[in-house]
Amino acid sequence: MSKARFVTTTALFTATLICVQLVLSGVGGVELVTVFFLAFCFFMGIRAGVAVAICFSLLRCFLFGFYPSVIILYLIYYPLFAVFFGWFGNRFGHKITNIKFLFIILFAVLFTAFFSMLDCAITPLIYGFNNKAWLAYVYSALPFMATQIACVMISVGVLFIPLVKGFEKIQHYSHT
Repeated sequence: MSKARFVTTTALFTATLICVQLVLSGVGGVELVTVFFLAFCFFMGIRAGVAVAICFSLLRCFLFGFYPSVIILYLIYYPLFAVFFGWFGNRFGHKITNIKFLFIILFAVLFTAFFSMLDCAITPLIYGFNNKAWLAYVYSALPFMATQIACVMISVGVLFIPLVKGFEKIQHYSHT
């Protein structure tokens, strides 16, 4: 991929993720960023995924505010997500079998739970919560984590394959 195409792809998909996040930002625990970013990383690979992860993480701070815990959370989580799913797509190929699809859903759920637990570790450390405040923060995060996991299971189950096929078509038409 040429440098110009790489920059364009990174910019367009970062904008796409920002739009997807903005659309559902008012509904707690419901999000589609995971399935969109998952399909992108799976199809485009580690390099493109990490570039978008960093751009998305920083750009969303301009829109939603620069909170230290969120900056750290996003700059840890999304690049790790991109590395894993970019590697998964490269290692096991883009042909989606039933077993591979089940593992993709499983890993998406695990990453979603990891995101919530990472937030439950980073935020209390940044703000100096005592043990009671930390436990209250963890307990208050559980309903959102459950909602996010359910949302990820449904959205990845329904949208992942069409999104990957969409990326295949875009790639096909961009080379003609």
